[in-house]
Amino acid sequence: MPPSMSIDYRYKTGLGLARFGQVARAREVWGEGMRLAEAHRLNEWYFRLERASLELEQSAIPQIDRAEPKAAPAVIADLAAGLSAYAEEAMPA
Repeated sequence: MPPSMSIDYRYKTGLGLARFGQVARAREVWGEGMRLAEAHRLNEWYFRLERASLELEQSAIPQIDRAEPKAAPAVIADLAAGLSAYAEEAMPA
């Protein structure tokens, strides 16, 4: 894989990790990307990763809200009750 693609992969992986609250792993992945960018003299990528790391420290990257599961709608409860009744009737006596 060309260095620019490898760095892009690390950048996007770090973003995903940071958004799911895995800050330490995001920093690690971005650090790898920065070292790779420096080795291949890809300054734009280096500065982009550096900026993302600084934003991470300032908590500028939004976290994914972990929504609680909602209660099943009444329609689903009615369907489940109907299927249970059907299953009871279908059982041979």
